[in-house]
Amino acid sequence: MDHSDQKVPEKAVLVVDDDEMLLRIFEKRLTKAGYRAITARSALEGLNLLREHHPPVVVVDWMMPGMDGIEFCRQVRLDDQFKDTYLIMVTSLDAQDSKVYALEAGADDFLRKPINYEELIARIRVAFRIKDFQLEKQERIRLEGILEMAGAASHELNQPLQIILGKIELLLMELDPSHPLYTSLSVIKEQALRIASITKKIGRIVRYESKEYPGGMKMVDIHRSSEAGYSPEEY
Repeated sequence: MDHSDQKVPEKAVLVVDDDEMLLRIFEKRLTKAGYRAITARSALEGLNLLREHHPPVVVVDWMMPGMDGIEFCRQVRLDDQFKDTYLIMVTSLDAQDSKVYALEAGADDFLRKPINYEELIARIRVAFRIKDFQLEKQERIRLEGILEMAGAASHELNQPLQIILGKIELLLMELDPSHPLYTSLSVIKEQALRIASITKKIGRIVRYESKEYPGGMKMVDIHRSSEAGYSPEEY
């Protein structure tokens, strides 16, 4: 099959099965349910497509020539970048210990053949709900880390800045505006106030917003991530 144009959207599902007819049925059912199916006719092809496209959910058949579904699951779980990939094992095997064996190999869910496609779609929906929850949790953890770092940075910077501003203010009070240093100190004060304003915004970060800098680098957008803006005059 030609996978050259298979760009993976958020709701993509990789289906690994050596039965060409089943793959076509899978693809039609998934498309009808609003998902994008990426299909592979062998476990090895499936691993290659997984590494290339990183679909969040995989449906894999157990019984395949060469590498079977069990070994496929083991290989996926050996790679840390796929530790959160949701694996659904499909098989005609009926014994309870088969399900246990599949789960121990790394599968997250287990579905017996003949496939009830309504049930399969329901299980895929559950898989994506779990993935969404994991992403939300990761985002909360990242935001908590940003908030802790921002609070610590703001606290550590604020005290020396206040001392600098105090010293500058005293010097300006002692100097006549005609003094050669008066203008330079005024510029230093202005820039110190600007730093103090940024520091205060860092301490008031409440969400994660980023912006892209030259070279493609993304960094936290302090102004958009913090609470309502304020001016250096607050100091």
